[in-house]
Amino acid sequence: MYKRQTPQEATGVANENVQLLPFEEIQQHIRDLINFGAAERRYENDEGDLLISRVVLGAVVQRIPDQTETAYLAPVWIVQMTTEKEIGYHADPTILMVNAIDGSFVSSI
Repeated sequence: MYKRQTPQEATGVANENVQLLPFEEIQQHIRDLINFGAAERRYENDEGDLLISRVVLGAVVQRIPDQTETAYLAPVWIVQMTTEKEIGYHADPTILMVNAIDGSFVSSI
């Protein structure tokens, strides 16, 4: 069961000027994650072309393992994509999040 708690207080900055990967490298990580099925589902050839409609830089809250009271904002590239078949039946787009620092997959759960 989800329990909403009071807003948390920012207590510091982990790395104020962290270096982000060049966008060309992020593009390759996006391709790899899509090909390996990390985008929450695997795309099949009979669904038509995969259409990426939006790529934006944002931030997500990430927890530190074994520290339930600690989290941080991490920069991510958010990729919105769909297929021709999904457009035909008005399905919500798939969202893929890629860590902007190291190119790793970021789970939306």
